[in-house]
Amino acid sequence: MALLPSLLKPFTTSKAVGLGIGLSISVSLMAQMKGDLRLASTLTRNACVVLQFSVTDVDDVE
Repeated sequence: MALLPSLLKPFTTSKAVGLGIGLSISVSLMAQMKGDLRLASTLTRNACVVLQFSVTDVDDVE
C-alpha cells in the first residue's frame, strides 16, 4: 500500500527483476488516447486498475 502513490512513476518496483516501467508506459499510452488510468488497493493483496477511454464519434475521426 505504501508504494501505491508512486507506482505510476517510471522505474518504481518492489521486485528483484523488472524495470518498473509497465504502468508508466500504460499511463502515457492512455494519455495519448485521451484516456485515464487509475489505481486503487485494499489493505490485502487486492488491487483495481481502471482504464477510462474517451468515446469518439466515427465522423469526428480524420
